[in-house]
Parts: sequence; C-alpha cells; structure tokens
Amino acid sequence: MTIKKTLPLKFKKKGVYYSQIKREGDFAILSLRYAEKGRIVGYDVVTISRYSPEKFNAKFAQLSGEQGDFVECFPSSEQYGSKAWSFNTLISAENKFQELINVSVSK
Repeated sequence: MTIKKTLPLKFKKKGVYYSQIKREGDFAILSLRYAEKGRIVGYDVVTISRYSPEKFNAKFAQLSGEQGDFVECFPSSEQYGSKAWSFNTLISAENKFQELINVSVSK
C-alpha cells in the first residue's frame, strides 16, 4: 500500500485551524484554534482513515497512479465519538491517545 496523499500537519476545516501535535500510526492529537495564530481552544484525538482515491471521492482520482495507492482522511463530523474525540485539555487528549494505542497493540 502506497500513501499518495497524507493528512497535512496543519490545515483549516470549517473555520477551525488544526495542527498536529503528536502522531503514532493511525492515531493523532491535533490542537484547535479559531485564528491561525490564536490561542488553542481544544484538542482532538483522531483515528486517521485511508481510502483508495476512486472510492473516496472522484476529485482525488488523479492522485492515484497505481492500484494500491491511498489517501489519508480526517474523520467526518458523524464519526466523532467513534473515530474522533474532543477534549479541553492536552492531558485528557493524551490519555485518550494512549488508550487507543494500547487497544491497537493488544489486538
């Protein structure tokens, strides 16, 4: 499997600026700000998904040069609670992050 498009370290989605703080495998902690250089207002812990560009969205189809290429995706709003969680403190976010890693290692 080749990752053709990885989740960026910083991005803006629905008026929120996200910055990756930590990542291990498919799990990441992101800080949230309402202004690019504003104060941190929260943290998200996410499970990063991978999709083939053709199945994910036609606009990504040009990214796939070979079969087996994938794009990484941020969880949708509907996936909060199952693939993404929001926290007020970094300590709480780090606890959830570690819990996810521990569960994935024990599988």
